[in-house]
Amino acid sequence: TVRLAKPATYDAICKAMKKASEGELKGILGYTEDAVVSSDFLGDTRTSIFDAKAGIALTEEVPNDVELAEKEKAIIQKLNDFKATVLDAGNNYNPSGIANYCYELTKEYNQYYHDFSILREPDEQKKVMRLVLSKAVAKVVKTGMGLLGIEMPERM
Repeated sequence: TVRLAKPATYDAICKAMKKASEGELKGILGYTEDAVVSSDFLGDTRTSIFDAKAGIALTEEVPNDVELAEKEKAIIQKLNDFKATVLDAGNNYNPSGIANYCYELTKEYNQYYHDFSILREPDEQKKVMRLVLSKAVAKVVKTGMGLLGIEMPERM
């Protein structure tokens, strides 16, 4: 997770990371837009790989002064755990960790969706934050299931 000093689109961030990986950070920073798993990087000597498809960008319109409910904080923390879950699953050759993570995340989100209004939320800032949170959950679940070779529908 990173907070930028000034607004930037995810596309601009990707372009800057790619440029850095080909320029001043060549050999240190890698960049990929391919569908990859952790085992794809075994033996890679670079310090870090920027995976453009694994990023989740919050739009510039996301309010940062909205008070979060405990369930929202819990879902955000769960989203932050995704990278560690994927790394652990790859390092231990245990894809069930990703499956369990996706199950737990969707279970938490389902309860959240039941308890909190999203589209009918009267506070516009909260509504935007909840829509972005929902989009982030969808992207992480789709990414996790994709790592398991399971295609997800675009809409339910």
